[in-house]
Amino acid sequence: MYMESREQQILRIAGKLFGTIGFDRTSLRQIAEETGITKAALYYYFPDKETLYDRVVLDALTNLTDYVKGRVEEQSTPSARLQAFILGMAEFMDQDRDSWMAGSNTFWSDQDRERRQRAIAARDHFEQQLRQIIEDLIAEGTWRPVNARLATRMLLSAMNQIPRWHRKDGPLSAVDVAKEYLELFTESIHADPQQHA
Repeated sequence: MYMESREQQILRIAGKLFGTIGFDRTSLRQIAEETGITKAALYYYFPDKETLYDRVVLDALTNLTDYVKGRVEEQSTPSARLQAFILGMAEFMDQDRDSWMAGSNTFWSDQDRERRQRAIAARDHFEQQLRQIIEDLIAEGTWRPVNARLATRMLLSAMNQIPRWHRKDGPLSAVDVAKEYLELFTESIHADPQQHA
């Protein structure tokens, strides 16, 4: 049976609080109380909220990027890579929704310039992976010559909203929803075969 370490417990609870009430409104005291430890004990693992931010938010972005990249690299065609990217996002989302929501909420509400720049750099790196796949789909003629940047952001925006309304105990899993999104999106943007005949 898997036993959560104290550090993992703190990160999980910090992610939950960051995601529900926001980074700025979450105090180290709240995290310590939710974890069932003293504030002094919390300092042993994490000396400040900045360190927790990096571990909860930036590590989540890095882990998402690595997870999706691993899925994508197993595929040989742009269409298969697109599916692996989008479904990989949905799979990762369901593994730890608190961290996902913490990253999303904090990204848009954080006013600290340095933290925001680090988060934007990580986000842009992730976004670039999807944009390259879309550019490949356009280059090979599978997709119409749309604006790849806007298509990338449209897909990511749709995916990022799933945890805000989707219920894990509902009739569709996050992966099911992602498949539906992908089908709707690709059908609307697919190239007309007559144009390439």
